[in-house]
Order: sequence, then C-alpha cells, then structure tokens
Amino acid sequence: MGEQITYTTSAGSALRIDVDGSVKYLDGSNIDTWQVEASWEQAYDTAVLQGYGSRRRAFGLRFSVEGTAYDSVRGTLAALRRHMMYDVARDEAGTVQVVLDNGGTYTVKAAPVAPSIDGPKNTYAEVVLNFEASSPWWEYGAQVEGTTACNGTTPVNLVYSLSNSDFKVWPEYQITGVAGTSTITDNETGDYIQIGTVTANIDDVLRIYTDPPEVLYYEHGAGDGVAWTGYGGTVSDFFALLPPDGSVQLTCSAGGTALVSMFYTERVGGLGI
Repeated sequence: MGEQITYTTSAGSALRIDVDGSVKYLDGSNIDTWQVEASWEQAYDTAVLQGYGSRRRAFGLRFSVEGTAYDSVRGTLAALRRHMMYDVARDEAGTVQVVLDNGGTYTVKAAPVAPSIDGPKNTYAEVVLNFEASSPWWEYGAQVEGTTACNGTTPVNLVYSLSNSDFKVWPEYQITGVAGTSTITDNETGDYIQIGTVTANIDDVLRIYTDPPEVLYYEHGAGDGVAWTGYGGTVSDFFALLPPDGSVQLTCSAGGTALVSMFYTERVGGLGI
C-alpha cells in the first residue's frame, strides 16, 4: 500500500500518520462505500422512487506500528493518541487526507472516535483509527475557482466541470463591486438566486453560500460580514451544480460593474477515479 494518510487538527497541525519504518498503512474499512439510500413512496402495490438521501460516513484506517523496542512502539501509539485527542478535548473535528499512488487527493472533515488497538506485542502493534465524517462524500482535488466580469444587464456565463464528481456539489459565490440586484441562474434547471439588495461601492463584497443558504455583506470588503435576507425570500433556489458539467448565468443591474467568482470542489463516494 502506497497511500499517504494525514490527519490535520482543527488548529491546522498536520500529522503524516504513515511513516516508513515505524507506521505503515494496511487497509481501510468503509472508505469506498457509497453512503446513499433511496426514498420510496408506496402507491398501491408499486413503490415510486422519490429521490435519494445520504448518511454520514463512519470509517476506519488500519496501521501496523513497529519499533526497535517495546517502549518505542508505546511511544508511537502515545504520539498518535495525543494528536487525535487535541480535537476531542476541544469538541472539534479535523480533516483526514488520503493521497493515492496516482496522486489523487481525497479529503473529508472527520471527528476521531475510539480506536481499536491490538498490542503492543514486543516490537509490534496494530491500530485501527476510527472516524465519523461530517459528510458522506470525499472531496476530490483542489477547490476550483472561476471568475468573470458582470457589466450591466448583459448576461455572462460561468462554465463548470464536474467530470470526476459522483454527486452534485453546492458552490459558493463572491460578488465584488457595484452589482445592483444581481441574479445567478442555473442554465440547465432554470433555478436562480436573486439578490434583492443593492451593493453600492466598488469594493463591496457579497459572499453567497448555498448549503446552508446564506448571504453575507462586507461593506468596503471589511468586517465580519452582515447576514442579508434580501435574496427574494422563498423565490430563490440555492441550487447545487450537477455533474458532469454545465454553466450558470450571471446578471447585474443597469450600471452595475462587478467581478463574480464561483468556487466548488468535486465530490466522490469512494477513493479512485
């Protein structure tokens, strides 16, 4: 096994768990299981599929721990424990990252839970580090960013590619400048987000989150952000992007001049593309 396994705490402290000569990754459990379930509605003697739901991923990573002496194995296990317990003590979750031999990088936010440890037996032990993930999906690769200028009422498009993604993704948007009452529309479904409040300064910033829906306003690009409810109320659909590809259309108000950015990360149900 050539996978590289890293756990990064909520404070940003990273520990490469697999270390040649002392800790070796053996295998994992439930890392490739698709965490989806069907929702059905019974109609007489035939059930009708209503859609799919998902559940959190609980998974384990099994390692061998070797040392030159019993105490060195004990020390390695203690170091692993201290690193994981940092987040446990703070009621936080960290991030598990797996890098495959082919270079593919997979990450998921996960909370460390009780491990399974066999040993130490002289200079050897086995440990299964268990986690409960906040999402059923692994994020694949780096975050993608696309940016375009939005001038007046002439629509512009931002193209996205989810060719490696197994599931829809919820993007984030950032609008910088005088956008007026801008609209973001999914060209495939027609769903849209309508911002009903005007940004008036060239350095004003709006950050639009789709899961959960939230719009934050930063006057002159500063401060902690003020939550806006001016996005068309229940009219707006904070839509997800569907694989394998597509585009969203952006429209500003008359006289508006702004830069619009879209951010997303591909998501997969297991390791490997």
